[in-house]
Amino acid sequence: MAHKVTTSVAFRAPAFCSQDLSMWFSILECNLRPIRSLLASLNAVLPPDILLQVSDVIVKAVTSTTPYEDLKKAVLARLQNTIVVRLQELLTREELGNERPSDLFRRMKTLLADKYDSFDREVFKQLFYQRLPPATQRSLFTVKDILAVDELANLADEFMGILPLA
Repeated sequence: MAHKVTTSVAFRAPAFCSQDLSMWFSILECNLRPIRSLLASLNAVLPPDILLQVSDVIVKAVTSTTPYEDLKKAVLARLQNTIVVRLQELLTREELGNERPSDLFRRMKTLLADKYDSFDREVFKQLFYQRLPPATQRSLFTVKDILAVDELANLADEFMGILPLA
């Protein structure tokens, strides 16, 4: 006689991460179902100041047919930077610092979020290229127009690994 074994794994919701709200919601959604569990977990892990900002949506959750989606939409709309703010950050604040060029590329791509796919690739590549150190720019000059930006970032990683520090 075969015995059925049931295994359950406890899931602890991740700490609220306002730096990347889409990623935080994705982790939550991948690990919790059904919707009422999602909503309960969301209410349990959101910091009090965030709950206050979406209290109007929480109050309506009892009668809503899509309470989790309503709350998620409100949190994203009220806390996530607009595309204009993200573009300003991309154009003015993003720098290489002590990171690898591929890390900078991923951070710049994350800033654009869902707009990355529709953003002009050549403009994005130029913005990325301008943030590289001058020695790396010179090393990549002949191939920058041929390679895709992710390939350029990987090659820049390699060059920065062998070029002397300026």
